[in-house]
Amino acid sequence: MTLKTKLRFFNLLQRLFPIWALRGQSNIVSRAFEADLRKAQTSEERERLEYEQYFELSEYDETIQAIHSKRLSADARELFVYIPDLKWETGHWGGRYLSEESLSRLHHAVKAQKDSIRDYRIRFISALTGVIGALIGLLAIWKK
Repeated sequence: MTLKTKLRFFNLLQRLFPIWALRGQSNIVSRAFEADLRKAQTSEERERLEYEQYFELSEYDETIQAIHSKRLSADARELFVYIPDLKWETGHWGGRYLSEESLSRLHHAVKAQKDSIRDYRIRFISALTGVIGALIGLLAIWKK
């Protein structure tokens, strides 16, 4: 399978699994550059290839960061999590994503909110199970 065919395949997968497909494309491009780097004769050629590799892979990294940031901010909106002073950055390719600090703070806030919701659901289900058990016991006694 040629490089062009592999990239086309990952472009189709990107609609369903965008991060996975972008990481796959990034790995393919990286392996192609690694093969070229092994063939490089001079240090200038090697340096040029390393710069091109960084340049090509930065587009994939920026897109993945933008997708993570969008998903996390959507989760935060859905859970009514508010974090003031989130810092958004614009990359070289035009993608907007959260800074590392903002991404970490928002991730921890969303995780804490999800944990509290899960704890509430567990307590509710436990109480509901107890009530159902008591009703079954009362029905068993009443039937006798």
